[in-house]
Amino acid sequence: MRRHRAFTLTEVMLVVVILAIVAGVVMPRMGDDAAQQLVSAARKLDADICRLQALAVARSDLEYELAFKPGDQRWYAAIVGHSGTPLKDPVTGEALVTQLGPASPMGLTRVRMVSVDMHDCWDRLRVDALGAPHFDAPGTVVLEAGGRRLTVAIAPVTGEVSMTW
Repeated sequence: MRRHRAFTLTEVMLVVVILAIVAGVVMPRMGDDAAQQLVSAARKLDADICRLQALAVARSDLEYELAFKPGDQRWYAAIVGHSGTPLKDPVTGEALVTQLGPASPMGLTRVRMVSVDMHDCWDRLRVDALGAPHFDAPGTVVLEAGGRRLTVAIAPVTGEVSMTW
């Protein structure tokens, strides 16, 4: 009589686990790259606003701003009155600049800044010594990639960021 060999339950489960891990790594890379880049850019903007607020609270003798340059597809942190000079990171010494588009070192190559509206401050987000933005209505930054638009709203008083497709 001939015996039939079969896979054990452990072997089958091991193959299923390996396939699940591979799928978990591969599937996100197959998603909508433009949407991922837009969300990454919005999160970077949120992080830059939080850093600006922390600087303003830590050094209340200076007034800080985030200067938006849609033509150059970048924004950067600066001291009010020195808008042409980006602040430098105290640890790395690198300029606190976020670059979008093909020149982006962060991989945000498909994202472009369509418009900026900070009300009274036009293309600048200024914060006071408590880190509160200098406007009464939400400021907005509109980002675009791959035919999709993401509007980033910055709340007055708190500087909280929200995103709308």
